[in-house]
Amino acid sequence: MPKREIPRENWMMFFDDFNKIHKEQIVKIEITDDEDYRVDYAESLPFKGVEISAVDEDNTSVSVSAGTSSSFRHVIDNAGTVILEEHEDHSPKVLQVKSSLGRSAIIRFHPVTPDENVR
Repeated sequence: MPKREIPRENWMMFFDDFNKIHKEQIVKIEITDDEDYRVDYAESLPFKGVEISAVDEDNTSVSVSAGTSSSFRHVIDNAGTVILEEHEDHSPKVLQVKSSLGRSAIIRFHPVTPDENVR
């Protein structure tokens, strides 16, 4: 499936729905910047959510969390773009939050097997 950008005016509703649907799905989280810097921050942790911490026209902070309790949390200041890439079945493949300053949080979702869909 192609990537699609989530319009800024839809972020609150998108993240609210997305977090409810995909909570506890296993993820890998990477932090990158424009200069080939990349750090794997979280590997095989349950997804907790993406939240908008502050909203104004000049600065939007978005926090990404995964793990049990508060195992991992990362804040992207000056978030400018949210991009979702999905598998053919519309399950999430990659969710990327890009800062206007060049840093990104990349959340890679492990594929869900049919048994894992039953809760």
